Amino acid sequence: MLKKIIGYDASSLPPTKQELLQQIKRTLYICNVWCNAHLASPTEKTLENYGWTIIDGKYEYYWFDGPQSPTFDELSSDFQAAHDDNNGNDSCQEDNVSSEEESSDEMDED
Repeated sequence: MLKKIIGYDASSLPPTKQELLQQIKRTLYICNVWCNAHLASPTEKTLENYGWTIIDGKYEYYWFDGPQSPTFDELSSDFQAAHDDNNGNDSCQEDNVSSEEESSDEMDED
């Protein structure tokens, strides 16, 4: 298990909702620039509202709002919810298996 974690490429993880929001804002800004490129005086929008921030006089990506990682309570509640969902699905699968067995038994009787 530890080898899988150590060799795991974190870049394949999807972005968090907060990071995705900032990426979408940057995409909207760039789309606005391209859509208005043919105008003599295109509308000017402030970059700070579209996923960028000024650091040392340069524009940098604004990655997300809030904490960088979820709290332990959030992780444990997500784990508990996923565990509860799996327990609910197991009973449904057991019902399906038993109904399939019953139908196969009926076919054998014919």
